[in-house]
Amino acid sequence: MSNVAERIDARENLVQWLAGLKGMYIADLNAMPEATITESSGGVARPVNVLTGDAIGMCKWMSGVLRGETPTMSEGDSEAFRSLTTKDQVVAAFTEAVDELSAALSAADEATLTKTVMAPWQMESTVFMLATIAVNHIWYHDGQLNLIQALNGDGDVHWMG
Repeated sequence: MSNVAERIDARENLVQWLAGLKGMYIADLNAMPEATITESSGGVARPVNVLTGDAIGMCKWMSGVLRGETPTMSEGDSEAFRSLTTKDQVVAAFTEAVDELSAALSAADEATLTKTVMAPWQMESTVFMLATIAVNHIWYHDGQLNLIQALNGDGDVHWMG
């Protein structure tokens, strides 16, 4: 058997990367001190529930687009997640949103993926490119979790172990 890929299935690779990011993010969420879920680092940083709410909102928006809907998303949508006050609640909501995105991405046909739409931040792009941004948006917020961990004295890389 050859170790050389003959064809890349971009959608399947993106779905696999999404699954990997889900595991990384949840490992980091589980390592967070409970207080960081609702408390702001330095008094101005978004707490974990709100920054995770931003990732959840993006996943949900993208899932709708992939299903052919015209969902809305606004800058303040992540604030709705302040009601998630425990790690378990945040993990459950995040898991649900990522699983929804994975299913929508897996089910989307080529016509959907190649359609051009307008993102909430006013960038016109193909649905596939926006799905790539939505998936990697999770990694962006995982970096924020890592910074909060470090500021609380935790230098471990939780998703590697």
